[in-house]
Amino acid sequence: MRTRHRILLSLALLGTPVVGVAQRRPDGQHDFDFEFGRWRVHLQRLVKPLSHSTTWITYDGTSTVRPVWGGLANLGELEVDGGGKHVEGLTLRVYDTKARQWRIHWANSADGALGTAMVGGFVNRRGEFFDQEDLDGRPIFVRFIFSGITATTFKFEQAFSDDAGKSWETNWIATFTKDNAPSAAMAAGSNRTDARDFAFEQGTWSMQRRSLEDPFVAGNWKESSGSRHIVQPVWAGRAALGELVVSPGPPATYAGSLLRTLDPSTKLWKLYWVDLATARVSAPMTGAFTSGRGEFYGQLDMGDVTALARIVYSDISATTFRTEQAWSLDGGATWTVYATDTFTRTSS
Repeated sequence: MRTRHRILLSLALLGTPVVGVAQRRPDGQHDFDFEFGRWRVHLQRLVKPLSHSTTWITYDGTSTVRPVWGGLANLGELEVDGGGKHVEGLTLRVYDTKARQWRIHWANSADGALGTAMVGGFVNRRGEFFDQEDLDGRPIFVRFIFSGITATTFKFEQAFSDDAGKSWETNWIATFTKDNAPSAAMAAGSNRTDARDFAFEQGTWSMQRRSLEDPFVAGNWKESSGSRHIVQPVWAGRAALGELVVSPGPPATYAGSLLRTLDPSTKLWKLYWVDLATARVSAPMTGAFTSGRGEFYGQLDMGDVTALARIVYSDISATTFRTEQAWSLDGGATWTVYATDTFTRTSS
């Protein structure tokens, strides 16, 4: 009986509309506007969370946050030093306009992988965000809190719970102070040349697309133009964020962004599509450049079909390049091209 009751309850919850819950939340698309700009950071990190550890390490450095999609998303770069270590990270935050929730993803430059989305929002200028992750093989809850927000300072805390939220242990405390001077750490990083594969793409490009109306039906091609692709470097070129503008406006209309991050140990790039309509980040496509040609592979949901996917960068020059997207349903034995894009530089 207990099992049956659980099943019935689950079915009831699945059938419960959640639109009303979202409508009761305040519109939070400007919640993170306070953070745009450059900040000095003082950070304390607990060395071994949930292990009764009392050892903390202190870091100091800088954080720079810039708006994406006119503020419906934003990208933050963190660079700090402490305990004999240098840490570089990025935070990608995307606003879901339907759910009225923010989704926060973190990546460390050590491997370039985007983590699980932290989901939540702000009430009375206090932000709380939650997710579930694994720590040393056991499931835990994770919580972010943004508090003490003024024009010149704010506080951030991370905490873990291994008892389903009954208790929380704070393991990351950071205070941010507005910094109007250039960041020495960021300026030094801009001179690095350890990752140049996507350097050609920095700047603004016009985009000419040729694509199948239905990617699984051959012959019905359509062409479009007028879109812009704007690419900015992150981590001094070891990552990059491209914004796809489908209508220049004003106001500008965005489709989404392509975030590229480099894993320095494997020399492989990860390509994440960040969709504006759903505020979701796709699983990455992974690959590398050889002799000026980039090939990246992954798995994508295309309508009702899940297929292997490939994107190829080719014909790269100072003023133009080309991409080709294809799918495969036979393990890569054959590929069907369903979209090609030609990019022409309009500004550097």
